[in-house]
Amino acid sequence: MPTAMTKTPRLTLAFLEHAPSAAAAVLHDLPIDETAAFLESVPARLAAPAVNAMTPWHGARCLEALSRQRAAMILRELSVLEAASLVRLLKPDDVDAIVDELPGHFGRRLRTSLRYPLDQVGAWIDHDVPCLRAEDSVRHAQRVLCDAEAVSHIFVESDEMFAGCIEIRNVLRADPNMLLGQLPYASLEPVANRASLASVDFDERWDRALHLPVIGRRGNLLGGLSRHALRKGIHEHHVTAAEPQSLIRHLCGALVAACAGIVDFLVQAEAPAIKRVEGETKHGS
Repeated sequence: MPTAMTKTPRLTLAFLEHAPSAAAAVLHDLPIDETAAFLESVPARLAAPAVNAMTPWHGARCLEALSRQRAAMILRELSVLEAASLVRLLKPDDVDAIVDELPGHFGRRLRTSLRYPLDQVGAWIDHDVPCLRAEDSVRHAQRVLCDAEAVSHIFVESDEMFAGCIEIRNVLRADPNMLLGQLPYASLEPVANRASLASVDFDERWDRALHLPVIGRRGNLLGGLSRHALRKGIHEHHVTAAEPQSLIRHLCGALVAACAGIVDFLVQAEAPAIKRVEGETKHGS
C-alpha cells in the first residue's frame, strides 16, 4: 500500500471494504507514520473497520499519529464500545483533543464509558439497545425494532426511572395503538452500573436475554450489557492487569541478573589479588 496518495486506487479501496482484517494485517507491518499517511487518504468509513481489526494498542498508536479530526472521523464510524477500547489506550492529551472533535451525543457516551474502571459493567454499556418510555406507542417501538440490532427485549423507563423489560414477541404481537406501559413486563432484574463484570459472568439471566438492563445509582436506565461486551471486558481487564505484573517480573529478573553479574565481576577481580597476596606470603616466608 502506498504511503500517501491523492487518488487511492479502486483496488485498494475494495480491499479495505471487503477484507478489513487482511488490510489490518498489511498495515500492521508498516511503520506507524506510513500507516497514518495511508489512513488520512482513504474514506473514514473504510479506514475504521481496518483500524478496529488491529490490536487495540496498534490501533491507538495509529490514531495518535493521525490528525485529530481524522481520528475522530474514524472513531465515529465505530460503536461506542469499539471506540472506547481504542481511546482508553491513547495518551491523556490526545483523548480530550480527539473526543472534543466527536459529535455531542457520541462524545458524551464515549466519555461516560471512559469514566468507569475496565472491570465494571458501566464501562461496557451498549447504548444502542432500544430504551423507550412507557408512554411510547407499540407502533413506535415496532419501527425502532426494524433498525435495531439483534435484541430479545425492549427496555422501558418511566419518570426517568427503569420500569421493566418487554419481550420482543409481545411487542410484535400487540396492537400498534397500545402504549408500552400497557404490555406485560418480563421478570428481568437490572444490573447496577458499578457492579463488577465477574459478578454477572455466570448470571442465570443470560439464559433469558441477549442484553441485561443497566441502571445508574438513581435507578435511571443507562442501556444494556451484552454477552459479547462482557467477554471483551473481562479479557481486556485481565490483559491490562497482567501488564504491570509482567513488567515487575522483568525488572526483578533484570535486577537479579545485574546483581549476579556484579558479584561475578567482584569475584573475578579479587581472585588475582588473593593469589598475589598468597604468593608474596610464601615468598616472604
